[in-house]
Amino acid sequence: MHIKGKTFPILLGLSALFVEACAAFFSVYGLSKLFSGATMAVIIMATSLETAKVITASFLYRHWKTIHWTMKSYMTFGLLVLITITSMGIYGFLSNAFQSSTLGLEKQSAQVSLYEEEVTRLTKDKETLQVEKRELQTNLNAELKSFAVQDTARRYVDASYRARAIRRYQPEIDAKERQIQAINTRLEELSTKISDTKVRMIDTGADVGPIIFVARLFNAPIERVVQYLIFVFIFVFDPLAVVLILATNKAWIELHPLTQQSIGEKVAEKRQHKLKDKVTRLFVKTVPEAPDVKTENLTEPNEPSKTEPIKVDKPNKRDEPPSGMPPTLDAPSSMPRTIG
Repeated sequence: MHIKGKTFPILLGLSALFVEACAAFFSVYGLSKLFSGATMAVIIMATSLETAKVITASFLYRHWKTIHWTMKSYMTFGLLVLITITSMGIYGFLSNAFQSSTLGLEKQSAQVSLYEEEVTRLTKDKETLQVEKRELQTNLNAELKSFAVQDTARRYVDASYRARAIRRYQPEIDAKERQIQAINTRLEELSTKISDTKVRMIDTGADVGPIIFVARLFNAPIERVVQYLIFVFIFVFDPLAVVLILATNKAWIELHPLTQQSIGEKVAEKRQHKLKDKVTRLFVKTVPEAPDVKTENLTEPNEPSKTEPIKVDKPNKRDEPPSGMPPTLDAPSSMPRTIG
C-alpha cells in the first residue's frame, strides 16, 4: 500500500500517544504530590498503571467478541477505574500549579493585611499618647498660672513652686513625645513596606491576570472558577486519549484487512473444522476414489491406433476353390456337421 494510505493512521497514532503521554505525565506528577511521603513508589506504580491502561484498551477493542464476559467485564471496570485515577492525578497537578502561581500573591496580600493592621494599631496608640500628653500639658499650665501673683516678695517662693511643677510634669510629657516620635517612625516604615508590597503584587498578579478577569466575568471567586476549569480539563483529557487509542486500532485494522481476523477467531475456526471432520468420519461413509487413468493412453475400441498401420491378412492359395466352383463356407471345427 502506498504511503498516502498510512499517513492518517500514523498521525492518529502519534496524536493518541502524545495526548496519553501528557496525561500520564500530569497524572504521575499529581499523584506524587498527593502522596508526597512515598514519591518514587507512587511514580513507579502510576507509570505501570498508565501503560497497562493503554494495552487494556487496545486488547478490549481487538478481542471484544472472543474473550469471556467475566474477563470483559473486569477489564472494562478496571479501565474505567484507571481513567478515574488518571483524572485525579491531573486534578492534583493543575491545582498544585494554580496554588504555586497564586501562592506569592496570597503571601503578599497577607503581608499587606498585617502591615495595615499594625498601622491601625499604632495610629490608635499615637492618638492615645497625644491625648495623655495634652492632659499633662494642660495640668502643668494650670499649676503655672496659679503661681502668677503680683507680690514681689513671694516671687521667689512662687518660682521654686513653678520649678518643682515643671520637674513633676515635664518628664512624663517628654516620654509621651518620644513614644509618639517612635510611632511616627514606625508608621513611615510600614507605609514604605505597604507600597513596595503592592507593587510586587501587581507584578505577581500579571501571572494570574486572565483567571481574575474570568472570575469577574462570571462574578464568582477565583478558586471556584479554577475548580470548574480543572473539572473541564479532566473530563476531556484522559477519556480523549483512550478514544484516540481505540480509533488508532480501528484505523490500523482497516489499513490491513488480512489481519482483521484475530487469533481467537482463527483458533475457533480451526476447532470447528476439526469437529466437522470428526463428525464426517463417524457418520458419513467415505467412497474410495478411483485410480487416476491417464487420458493420453485411452483410445476408442472401434478405432485403430493411429500409430500402427492396419494389417490385412491375405488368403492362402490352397484355400481358394477351383476355378468355376463357388466358394465353400467352412464351418468351425468345433461345430458338428449335419448331413441333409
